[in-house]
Amino acid sequence: MRQTVSKDFYDLIIKHYPMLQNNKSYMKFLQYRLFSNNWEDERKSLIKVPQFNLAYCENKLHLLKAKKYCGRTFLEELTPIFNLDWLDDWSYSANKCRVVGFKLPDRIDFELIIDGHIGRGKKRVYLVDGLLFNTRNRKEKINEAEKLLKEDKHLEWLASHRNVRKHVRKLFNYMMKLDPKHFIKIVDKNLEKVRTNIINDTHLIETKRKSYLEMLDCIEEECKPMYQGTVNSWRLFGQGQSILGLPREYRKQLCVGWTEFDMKSCQLSIVSVIWNIPTVRKFLENGGDVWDLFYKTFGVREKAFFKQTLYSVIFGKSEERLVQLYDDTLGVGAGAKFSNLWLIRDLLEAREAEINRLANVPDGKYRSPACIGKVQPYFFTGLSKKQKKEYNGTMPYGQRKRITSAMAQDVQMIEIALLTPIIDLAEKNEKNYVITLWQHDGYSVKFLDASKRDKYTKVIVNDFNRNLERIQKNYPIPTYLEYEHIL
Repeated sequence: MRQTVSKDFYDLIIKHYPMLQNNKSYMKFLQYRLFSNNWEDERKSLIKVPQFNLAYCENKLHLLKAKKYCGRTFLEELTPIFNLDWLDDWSYSANKCRVVGFKLPDRIDFELIIDGHIGRGKKRVYLVDGLLFNTRNRKEKINEAEKLLKEDKHLEWLASHRNVRKHVRKLFNYMMKLDPKHFIKIVDKNLEKVRTNIINDTHLIETKRKSYLEMLDCIEEECKPMYQGTVNSWRLFGQGQSILGLPREYRKQLCVGWTEFDMKSCQLSIVSVIWNIPTVRKFLENGGDVWDLFYKTFGVREKAFFKQTLYSVIFGKSEERLVQLYDDTLGVGAGAKFSNLWLIRDLLEAREAEINRLANVPDGKYRSPACIGKVQPYFFTGLSKKQKKEYNGTMPYGQRKRITSAMAQDVQMIEIALLTPIIDLAEKNEKNYVITLWQHDGYSVKFLDASKRDKYTKVIVNDFNRNLERIQKNYPIPTYLEYEHIL
């Protein structure tokens, strides 16, 4: 979420809401209204306000985790200030949050609409406290954000839910220790060039151009990506907008001099083994490239779209919705091509077979074989008591969702077991290189001495191969580590 605005816009806000000048909690709530995109309706008149966001604004996340936080109290305090319109109609158990009507004063709304990149220019300040945006304050804000994440103990809390999450904790600690200077240097050197390229890219639709430019503003403010975990995933995710969210072509323009490492067809390789899909496994073992298969089938090189939809198959999205997505994106008939592609057909059949298997494990408790720690995790994949009473022969949506979540975590556990040994290696070689970005099935590396880049690239690849051979004793995954030096 954007942190800075122009000094004129800041003064306009203080003019309308003078009580915000010395209250960071109130200003954070306004910041959420101005720059988040968590809308309930298409007209953007009703904004979702989860308990987490309210607790964050008040700096009371510790109370939220202790289940002692009351968001209603804060909303009642905010209502006369911002003239909010809301009902206390929410349910934690039903995953339903409050929805708030928050109409901005006409002048503020007008300025926000006509300048989608508020905050750029010489007179630029941080919205929450009015501090000038400069090199010193930016560094302090980055350090402050890191401190908050560390004090939050978010990964410690996740680890307490499943002890085998120690790999995620190790990864989080490494990424948070990184010196911001590695990011500040490339942002200050290359960001304006990337911004110019986005503005001049005639192939971009206007909504994407606006989104990418806003992302660059956020990257310029924070530079270093921050990470967070979630309860039902073994992955770390970027927090907010950062370099991690840039499309690959723009990320490469920004991160000149770094090297990108990726596991070849990572998720597809893993499920070809754990779901027992011999056709897919053989295709990959023989050097088949899944993206070339998609390019030849559809006649367009839309890797980002193909990657998104392939992973959607793996992580449980329905065939009907994917078919519709292809028809909407690539034209009528593309959905049928997608559905009839041999790889997709074999994937879907194997996925449904695995879903049915997990639905019928004894006592509804699935013990994952993809154990990467001392504790073997298990997932409840059976019918709840209520679902048993209402069962009509069709698998309930809630049960299917639990099962596909367990299946996704199986893949993620193996994925992280393949990659996280690189953290130990990086710590041993801290004088030679640092891992700068973590992207689930790959990572970026900055070599501190460019003349030794090839030498330590071999060190990284050889270490990955040794770990892969160890894991292949149980899971003969047909993958390898690719890399590209960004020049």
